[in-house]
Amino acid sequence: RVTPPPVFSAPARPMPATPAAPEPAMPAAQIVQTAIEPEAETPSPLESAAPPAEPPARLIGEAMHTYILVEKGETLILIDKHAAHERLLYEKLKRREEAAMAQTLLVPVTVTMDKNEYTAVLQNLSVFEQAGFDVEDFGSGTVLVRSAPLNLNGADIKDSVLEMAGYLEENKTDATTEHMDWLYHNIACRAAIKGGNASKKEELIALAEELEANPDVRYCPHGRPIYVMLKKRTLEKEFGRV
Repeated sequence: RVTPPPVFSAPARPMPATPAAPEPAMPAAQIVQTAIEPEAETPSPLESAAPPAEPPARLIGEAMHTYILVEKGETLILIDKHAAHERLLYEKLKRREEAAMAQTLLVPVTVTMDKNEYTAVLQNLSVFEQAGFDVEDFGSGTVLVRSAPLNLNGADIKDSVLEMAGYLEENKTDATTEHMDWLYHNIACRAAIKGGNASKKEELIALAEELEANPDVRYCPHGRPIYVMLKKRTLEKEFGRV
């Protein structure tokens, strides 16, 4: 008779375990560093992607000796050079920046006016001084202008002083701050680049760069817009390309 094998065989006798070799000890400095440094996280593609660089502005030229044409990305910018220069000068005068203040004249300018305007000027010499003018009495209804704000030429200096004299004579009760604001407007308007006159390329670039550095400057002191922006899509619509 054949005896069937058992369903479960007897467990084999375990072999004695061989002791594992000890791992080399980690240096103390490495243990500390491992303990305090968190595992570096892999940045997501959105976080690691750098924003695209903004395209630089490119001067195209000048239109009608009045408007500066600048291309920036897919936008065409038309800048009224007189309005832009006027507002920038006005802000400099308000801040009393040296670059916008008085220039000593090689030949003083004489200005003759009526009695009331003459009196108003002599009573407000400090106001003229704050505006960048060095005005002194020359007698007989005439004053001598020895210095004036930069960018004012001889004819503009005379006309500006006469206009300021008329304003001061008519507005004797105005506060000094109101006087100064009006005077700054007047000076900036006369000293600014004139529309209709050709400008050098360097002047256009300098004006466009200064305007770009002052993004809050959008309107001239009279409230007119300084620039107009045309998008590429707007032009394409006008030409029937889209």
